[in-house]
Order: sequence, then structure tokens, then C-alpha cells
Amino acid sequence: MIALRDLAALILLSLLIHLSYADRVKDPLSDLRWHWGGAYLIEHPAPDEWTAQRRDGRGTLRADGPVLLREMITADYTARPAPRDLPGRPRGTRGPGPRFTCGD
Repeated sequence: MIALRDLAALILLSLLIHLSYADRVKDPLSDLRWHWGGAYLIEHPAPDEWTAQRRDGRGTLRADGPVLLREMITADYTARPAPRDLPGRPRGTRGPGPRFTCGD
């Protein structure tokens, strides 16, 4: 039988885990880029418009908020992992990376 103290700890842990992503993260765009920028080009061009374009060119995800976009990226990456070290990105870097290359 589970003790009342253990049950209370489980409930508290469950509440902490289920806190809204937006409540836990001050800058969702930077957070998404930090975690997923190696595989996706993540943009937030308008208030209710969030996009994640796969860097391997195999699709673009669109959502109306960062929580949904994060869930879509996670599902997409789980189903079809995207390479994280494509040409044009310094190996081992994170974040959005260069979008264009310019020559002199």
C-alpha cells in the first residue's frame, strides 16, 4: 500500500511535470532553437505563426503556438529522425545556424 506521503510526492511531481511549456520557458523561440535548431530551421514570423522547416528538406511543420510546435517536432523527429550536421553548419553547434551563405 502506498503511503500518504508518497502519494503526495507523486501528485506534486505530476503537477510539476505538467506545467505549461510556456510557463516554464521565458523565451520559447530560443528554447526551441536550442533543442531542435540542428535539425530544424525554427521561425516565429507572426503572433500565432510558428514554423519548423526540416534542414534535410523533407517538410515544414506549422503551428499556432510553441507548445504545439514542440509536440509536432518531437513526433516528426521520432518518426523520421533528421540529420543534425548538414553542410553549412559548423559541427556541434546548436541554434538556427546560417540561412544563407555569402561569397565575396
